[in-house]
Amino acid sequence: LLEQLNFGKGETLYGDTPLAILKAFLESGVSYLGGYPGSPTASLIDAISDSYDTILEPKGIYCDCSGNEASAASLLSASISYPIRGSVNWKIVGTNVASDALSHISSSGVVGGAMIIVGEDYGCDSTCVAERALPFALKSTMAVMDPRGDLEHVAKMVRAGFELSEYSNMPVMFLLSTRVAHIMNKMKCSDNQEAKISMLNRLDNLTTNIETIPLPPFTFDHEKKKYNERIPAAQKFILDNKLNEFFDGDESSIGIITHGMIYNSLMRCLYNLGEANLYGETKLPILNLNVTYPLVPEEIILFLRDKKAVLIVEEGMPNLLEEQIRSITQRARLGLDIFGKDIL
Repeated sequence: LLEQLNFGKGETLYGDTPLAILKAFLESGVSYLGGYPGSPTASLIDAISDSYDTILEPKGIYCDCSGNEASAASLLSASISYPIRGSVNWKIVGTNVASDALSHISSSGVVGGAMIIVGEDYGCDSTCVAERALPFALKSTMAVMDPRGDLEHVAKMVRAGFELSEYSNMPVMFLLSTRVAHIMNKMKCSDNQEAKISMLNRLDNLTTNIETIPLPPFTFDHEKKKYNERIPAAQKFILDNKLNEFFDGDESSIGIITHGMIYNSLMRCLYNLGEANLYGETKLPILNLNVTYPLVPEEIILFLRDKKAVLIVEEGMPNLLEEQIRSITQRARLGLDIFGKDIL
């Protein structure tokens, strides 16, 4: 299976989600990988460890099985000043441990693509508490990707995530729900990319830009950049690259907004109700958010403007997507009914 990590453009990889994510890392030209094992991301650590000697080390990729989530998060600081792409991973509750490091890195911003794979598990399949990662991203200003359950789509979102991170100078939190983490399927491969900077292509001259250090007065400049530059840049990238998906339907007066793996659950429910077929075709228009932060007001308004009512199908609490969508609707003065946690 691991030999498939060297497949090139047009070849088909057969395997599970961790293998597909690792392949997408290689196609994105990553320089470093790290993480702290915890379900549902533990299998990704296994894939990285199993392939280190034969595939990753010969490519000059640095790998670290970190002592804890804070140690893993600190690896992302390599992307603050240099065009170095890298990713770390842990399970949802580990985000609490990593929060301090993430706050500082998010304040400084990154120039190399920095991605955090978070094992999202609101259903408590492998964790003891029901929590969401989205609030951590909101407080620290990190983009959040939440892909629906399709192996090729997951790999596509990983590649796009590194580009989004570099375009917006924000770290990207990539949510890997339990059900998405255990998909077995196939995907079309692209060519692997050599890292610009790696253990084989080392930096000769290190630079220090004092303005990237999150201490006053620079902290206040970082805060301005977060909301005046980074978020607008992320919204432009999301819109230009159509990272969120519009699924058409014949019924124009009502619609559904959902996100990530909940899209797959939604389609199953609609099928059971006789409102969709097994190919995902339904009469109801659906906006599926593969990026749940930042939301793009233009996309939300475009979907809502001709509707009389919309249902927001959001996993877990707090219902942050619903509240943001209600705010966007009010600001745009759209007159329609919005339903969410009041009926679900």
